[in-house]
Amino acid sequence: MNSVRTNKICMMGKKMRIILTILAVFFFSKGNKAVAQSTDPQKVMADIYTAYNNVTDLTFNVKYIYTSDTLNGKFLNESLNGSYRMVGNKALYELGAIQYMQNDSFLIAVYNDEKFILISNPRTQNNIGSNLPLRSLLDSVLHSYGEHYTISTTKVSDTTSALNFIRKDSLAQFDKFSVTYYTKGRALLSSIAYDFKEATYTDATDSVATQLGNRAPLPIIYRRKTLALNFFNYRYNKVPEKLFNESNYIRLENGKWVTADKYKDFQIYNYRTNGDSVNAGQHSK
Repeated sequence: MNSVRTNKICMMGKKMRIILTILAVFFFSKGNKAVAQSTDPQKVMADIYTAYNNVTDLTFNVKYIYTSDTLNGKFLNESLNGSYRMVGNKALYELGAIQYMQNDSFLIAVYNDEKFILISNPRTQNNIGSNLPLRSLLDSVLHSYGEHYTISTTKVSDTTSALNFIRKDSLAQFDKFSVTYYTKGRALLSSIAYDFKEATYTDATDSVATQLGNRAPLPIIYRRKTLALNFFNYRYNKVPEKLFNESNYIRLENGKWVTADKYKDFQIYNYRTNGDSVNAGQHSK
């Protein structure tokens, strides 16, 4: 991505920190697969992925909650609501004021507060279940770092169980990571949460003062933070096909992609790599 996009993202409000945290770590044919009761973490996650891959016209809500411990009387407690609609290889989801749409030809992100649209090629996975929230993080913890955690499965309630990852050595990404899923019916997700520590100064202005040479740096401390993602209100509603039409957002005009009338005041940034007139990184209004 070019510097224009980076600068725009850096100017976003506090709720964007949740999204950036998620991105820094880092959406189905009919069926009704039974949930296998297993303590094998790979088998548990396979059951979860299969549950989403075997569902069509799925809609659900999510809530991201980002918290921290207290430092100098201050603490983080931010939340961000979202919704997901999934039909086959198509997806429509919202996180706060940001909308995403994927169809067979486009992946489009609309930043309503910042008034710009990003367009790129759709993700190439065979099914939309590959793009579940935090899917890449789940895969990373399980396949790349699994040996660095103590892993266990616990019963949370009569209808849910949790797959727990507890840090075993210094190579583990997080102090604790947990995936709670339903054990009745489909193995759909109930929540994902991870705890981690982040280096910070005891005084928020210390790093700036040190750069200016005003005083010696204060000690760095490690602040505990938690990002939780709750899934709820699952429903199987027919989603209108017209919602996945790129013409809701953009149109081709004189060989260039421009914004639809609804977004006439927005800038558009094109990162598609299939020979569009507007090359990757360029933008137009």
